[in-house]
Amino acid sequence: MTASDEIPLPEVVTDEHVRDAEREAAEAAALVSALEEAVQSGDENVTPEQITAQEGLSRFARLRAEATRRKAAKSKEAIRLVAANKLRQEIEAYSTGIGPRLATQLRAVADAEAAFIATADEHDQKIRTWRKQMLELQIPESTGTPVPPAEHGHLALVKSDVGIHAGRRRLDLIRGKDRIEHHRNSPGNRESMYAGLAKVDVEAPMPAGQHYYRGAGGAVFTYDVERTPEEIKTTGLVKISQREAWGE
Repeated sequence: MTASDEIPLPEVVTDEHVRDAEREAAEAAALVSALEEAVQSGDENVTPEQITAQEGLSRFARLRAEATRRKAAKSKEAIRLVAANKLRQEIEAYSTGIGPRLATQLRAVADAEAAFIATADEHDQKIRTWRKQMLELQIPESTGTPVPPAEHGHLALVKSDVGIHAGRRRLDLIRGKDRIEHHRNSPGNRESMYAGLAKVDVEAPMPAGQHYYRGAGGAVFTYDVERTPEEIKTTGLVKISQREAWGE
């Protein structure tokens, strides 16, 4: 919008101005009625000229009231149009360039999603390939020990799943497309999603203060508190080291 497009404001005439003009017109009309009533009541001091003059003033006051109403309507319309033009200027100033910016941002979202899915798919394919190789090597499922035994290369299959254990790491499928969908539909859980993904390659911490025992059947048991001699005798437990428990 250029300076020539701007609409100048006319004389500002408000509803208060209209009320004042209407009040003056009503007062003038009331004076005509008062003079006429005086004549009808026998007042001989009222002359025809007075009535004619007052009628003229009353008519003039009515005309001025109508003119004031029209000016007020034009003033309101002009103010409305100025406000509309200012609003259009604000909209135009904001919208200039917003389209390319939004397109760039949306393209970045699409590129980021595609990159995430590609990385997740690559990760999942590796997990499936490694799991297949582990099955071919007859690697058993995890017994629940922090580290799979050395006799299987510290490898184990995740029970009832498609993940794997390698050393102190557990690797599961990411399922990138499902993650993207969950991310879209659960905005309140996004921080926990990010935190979870950031830890997919983190080694399980080395436990401290644990006590390890092997049962009669060969299973390894881990306790926070050392078993009493009576418990060991009754259950047939044999105390072993952490290294033995982990198969190192």
